[in-house]
Amino acid sequence: MLQVRDIWRSYRDKKWFGSASREVLKGVSFEVAPGEAVGLLGASGSGKSTLARIISGIEAPERGEVTLHGLNLMHRRHRRQRISVVFQDYTASINPSMTVFDAIAEPLRLQSVWAREALYEHVAALLARVGLPEALMQRYAAELSGGQAQRVCIARAIANQPDLIILDEAVSSLDVPVQVQILELLEALRESCGLSYLFITHDVMALCFVCQRVLFLDDGRIVESCKVESLPDVRQPYARRLLNAVI
Repeated sequence: MLQVRDIWRSYRDKKWFGSASREVLKGVSFEVAPGEAVGLLGASGSGKSTLARIISGIEAPERGEVTLHGLNLMHRRHRRQRISVVFQDYTASINPSMTVFDAIAEPLRLQSVWAREALYEHVAALLARVGLPEALMQRYAAELSGGQAQRVCIARAIANQPDLIILDEAVSSLDVPVQVQILELLEALRESCGLSYLFITHDVMALCFVCQRVLFLDDGRIVESCKVESLPDVRQPYARRLLNAVI
């Protein structure tokens, strides 16, 4: 389904005297199958979020391509409706001037014209899918708890029935009990909706809760790939260090 092929990305580091180029992604390649949840694990600065921005179309790679069902996602029309993103900072993901209803309805309105009543019913159904009551529809982001706000972000992400959701540190800023609730919700949605996930994190335990396969990203390169059940057997030095830090 999703194919990431030989992605390269660098940035210019401004120095006191001139500037230097810093390579952030160095030939990254991997695939995500339909209905699969793949974890991308790496330390801070390994290139995880840059890769998420490229796959979602926020940034362009210098080399390489990203395809979904054979369509090149560098073309905006091919990304539309196919990929959604849930970020770590749920407070920045919801426009503070929008109600919950408007925040979830926004991507739906961008794709088609809705009768008000039909749109209201659809948003209410999306809220129900993520475990939120219809009564929250007229609230603003500032009136929500962290867990509620992230559920709203997930409802917005599934609104247009995407093939893939990129979860970029989507639970890391939540308290542990709320993290577990959100992870259970994500797993239930993957099974019921046939979603695929790219779960980007530095949290091994959260990754194991949701994912079937794990990629280890170190200094812009995929250095190891394995199934979740094979994590205890990983011997690649960088991957082993990450795992030993939490196991």
